[in-house]
Amino acid sequence: MVAHEPNDIFQFSTYSALRAGFTRGKPQVSNLLSYGTDGVGALEDGRLLTLSDCEAYSVDDRGNVSPADKDARLAFVMVTIFRPLRAVRLAIPSKSYLDDLLSNKIMDSLELGGANSLLPLHIQGKFKSMKVARRYVIRREEDEFELKDVEGMVFGFMVPPWMEGICGPRIHFHLLGTGPAGEEGGPRIGGKVLEFETDGAAVISLAECERFHLGFPQGKDWEELDLVGSS
Repeated sequence: MVAHEPNDIFQFSTYSALRAGFTRGKPQVSNLLSYGTDGVGALEDGRLLTLSDCEAYSVDDRGNVSPADKDARLAFVMVTIFRPLRAVRLAIPSKSYLDDLLSNKIMDSLELGGANSLLPLHIQGKFKSMKVARRYVIRREEDEFELKDVEGMVFGFMVPPWMEGICGPRIHFHLLGTGPAGEEGGPRIGGKVLEFETDGAAVISLAECERFHLGFPQGKDWEELDLVGSS
């Protein structure tokens, strides 16, 4: 049996399978806490799933957040027992700026990896603007929407280029937002992060992943998928 070490990543299925339309799930939401405290994923019905501090949330087609059904099955998921090793406070004008920063200056000094290894990452702060998707696979322009003046957190993973077909885009984040900055309450809006700009400095917490575990779907439909063409 595999030991569940902090910051190891457990994943079911692949991002390329999701893009190819393979959404038959196996693990249930109730299984997640056996493998991690934080993570991102997609349910069989296409809704987004975000695990934050041991609480699982789903995001509907309007971006509204609610507790996830514990019996719902996951078509794709990445989870980890998140134990950050470093934290920095920075203003982030764009997602590409964060990528450049993590790929060069910060990672060289923190020695956490990120070039060829997965990197769990959490950002807490106020966001001047945020472009998010309601679903993993964007089919229509209506699947995307923009938010202004949002307070909350994003969690996800920095994915090395060689793993993008397996784990998703280079900066693979989900948002859990509480609405306009200053409002209190639990998460009320969410989505898959496409672009963002912080309102001033935000706290970026980073961890180091030493091991990655991948569970495969089973059956004829899975074996007949063209995963190379969908990556």
